[in-house]
Amino acid sequence: MRYTIPGPPPSGIAPVPIRNAVQSSSEASSTFSQEVCVRINGPVSPTTSLKTGPSQYVRQICLAMLRRLEEVPDFEIYFGRMNENDPVNSLWNLLREGNPLLVIYNSTRPTNILSVEDRDATQAEKAEIAIFQFIQACRIELEVPPSDRFVIADLLGNDTSQLMKVIHVINYHVLDLAERRGYTNSPELYHRRVAPGFPRRISQNTIVKELITTERMYFSSLKDLQSLRVILIEMGIVPKDIIRRVFFDIEELMECHGPFLEKMERINQLPTSQQKWGALFSEFEERFDIYRPFICNRRIASEAIHKIFDEKQFLAHPRVEQSRQRLLSEKPTYKYILESAMLRPLSRVAKYPLLLREMIKHAQNEDVKLDLIAGYDAAERVLQRINTIVKRELLEEAFEDLLKRMEDWKECDVEECGQLLLHGTFKIATTAVDSQKEYKVYLFERVLICCKETRDEAKGPERRQGSGGKNTKLRLKGRVFTTNIVNITHTSSPGSYTVVVCWKGARNVKDNFTIKFTNEAVMRTWADQLEHQRKEL
Repeated sequence: MRYTIPGPPPSGIAPVPIRNAVQSSSEASSTFSQEVCVRINGPVSPTTSLKTGPSQYVRQICLAMLRRLEEVPDFEIYFGRMNENDPVNSLWNLLREGNPLLVIYNSTRPTNILSVEDRDATQAEKAEIAIFQFIQACRIELEVPPSDRFVIADLLGNDTSQLMKVIHVINYHVLDLAERRGYTNSPELYHRRVAPGFPRRISQNTIVKELITTERMYFSSLKDLQSLRVILIEMGIVPKDIIRRVFFDIEELMECHGPFLEKMERINQLPTSQQKWGALFSEFEERFDIYRPFICNRRIASEAIHKIFDEKQFLAHPRVEQSRQRLLSEKPTYKYILESAMLRPLSRVAKYPLLLREMIKHAQNEDVKLDLIAGYDAAERVLQRINTIVKRELLEEAFEDLLKRMEDWKECDVEECGQLLLHGTFKIATTAVDSQKEYKVYLFERVLICCKETRDEAKGPERRQGSGGKNTKLRLKGRVFTTNIVNITHTSSPGSYTVVVCWKGARNVKDNFTIKFTNEAVMRTWADQLEHQRKEL
């Protein structure tokens, strides 16, 4: 992506000088889950040091954040002021404007859309109001834990470690939520919409540089994680079974990616016409299956991290503090590092097909293209196998959450529902009432249930209007057995995607309700699955 020359900062907001630089790859890997992709100038040569310079990591994190913001609806209007040569200040000053934070938050489609209505306020005052609204919404509506929150001064200050906190909240607590709900755009859609103002002049060599540079960074992050494992073992204050749960097969990942990176470096030294990038991914397809048990272990690792690394007594241990200084120059805790590191491998595997697809687009001859297509197919198969595991894991989490929050299953026997297949929060309109209401909808193999979050009168009207969060109880409002569904129809038009479920109740009385979606892909997934269950049973 190319950024045009940045415009002046908003009135009353000065540019932010960069005074502090992150001095470890550990912090970079702990701050952003999406794999960092950065384009550099000049040739890519083999390196014995797999670490980048201190300030470079902050730059890479900000570049990655800007890339993800491309997928936020209505955010493209802000990219005209971005400077690709200074992504840190560009992103920082943009977020300091305040309103971009509201656009990011509103991408989650909250009950209460955030906006600044005070027309008499100065630009600087509006910025602070917007930042405050974002912080409050993250605290109250999204229930961001205290350890992850930031304050206005963090964003308006000049400490890069505080900027990392802001990016962490945006990435993990806001954009992840918007993506899970299906409200973000695809990168392809973004580039089609902004193509006139953002020409993407990239070449095969540029993509190769990106592939090798980010692979070096990834391998370096694995080395840092392995170093932390060794330090914890040397301390002897963490039970070995906990260490095994957290780090699992990190050594196997190292043994896989070490040779992978070495072969990548050797291929890069060959003449362009002899470079077989696709063959490399085909060769490592089976070896990349090592990610499957690693990703299956994520939940166990996360539970272990919360159990051990939340304890103040553990963090206050002198040997822990001393070893932390060996890995970090700033303040993140072990918990912060490890939780982020658990996400990084999945992010890396997901990046390979995207890079190979771009290389296919820019292939100059048919032989090169066929080689890349074979490599892309291999990388895509690896990703699909992993995605199947992740999907199953997310469904298990959603089911456990439902069991904990449901007040009363009434006459619905949860053991007879079958496996959970889909879930989400959608607006539903019925024939009984004219209005539409928001429900949490769960599709099991044998039944579709609709739940409503209970309202806590003690929290006041403003709090009741928003989403209650994971601690709010759920009330069963309706259910339809899939054997009683007689017909499924769906309609699609710009901005309106609906699925109509027709069913028969007692005495064969027919009724229907309409589920409304904001994303066509999600709508089709539900329509197809509902139709499948209707015919299956």
